[in-house]
Amino acid sequence: MVEVVARRLGQSHRLILADRDAAHLERQVERLAEGGYDAAGVPCDVTNAADIDRLSARARAAGAVRSLAYVVGLSPSLGDFRAIMAVNLLGAARTIAAFGE
Repeated sequence: MVEVVARRLGQSHRLILADRDAAHLERQVERLAEGGYDAAGVPCDVTNAADIDRLSARARAAGAVRSLAYVVGLSPSLGDFRAIMAVNLLGAARTIAAFGE
């Protein structure tokens, strides 16, 4: 799903992808680059405020941020209540706050 969204946005945007799995992130960025997209990756765990701040700083260093697609979430089969809330609610809120300006 993330790659589909990235390919669509990448038609008119420079891309900075984030993933907590650095190896998976590297593979995604490589596939996009091979497809001609301007893509970079930043390892980021949305439950870690410092990671979100680093992602936001990296994005701002690349230029004006025009769009943000938060394509992350846990289903009930992938985590307990606390993990789901940390990713789906708090991670989203922190990310929006970091990019909100």
